Amino acid sequence: MSNYQGSVRLSQKVAGFFAAATRTHHAPLTGRLLRRRAHREWAHQITTSAGIVALEILENGLPPRFQLWSDPSRSIEAYAIKIETVRACGVWQRFTMTDREGYLESIEGVPEPHAFTAYLQMGGETCAVEFPKPK
Repeated sequence: MSNYQGSVRLSQKVAGFFAAATRTHHAPLTGRLLRRRAHREWAHQITTSAGIVALEILENGLPPRFQLWSDPSRSIEAYAIKIETVRACGVWQRFTMTDREGYLESIEGVPEPHAFTAYLQMGGETCAVEFPKPK
């Protein structure tokens, strides 16, 4: 394969990733844990093929981390979740998730400012979530 063919394939792959990433949907949360997250204005509700999830950044006196909540009746494994952020300047960062009691949390801290697009990857599906610049 020539370099040209390789770059065309890579461009198609990147274009497909961004096209898939535009499938972000918002719907009411279900389940007791998700309902508790719903009142928080910074919790993003996302409808996926695995059900509705809530993604937020939480800072309980520790470095900020992503938290991903799902309906307790549906099990989501940490190894199956990837979160990547891209900032306006083009810098990407990948976050690894770990199991906590009732939710998943990123191992890596989320650097300030919290203004970026997060791409939540679950299975073969990617959802884009906007974290706007704080006012």
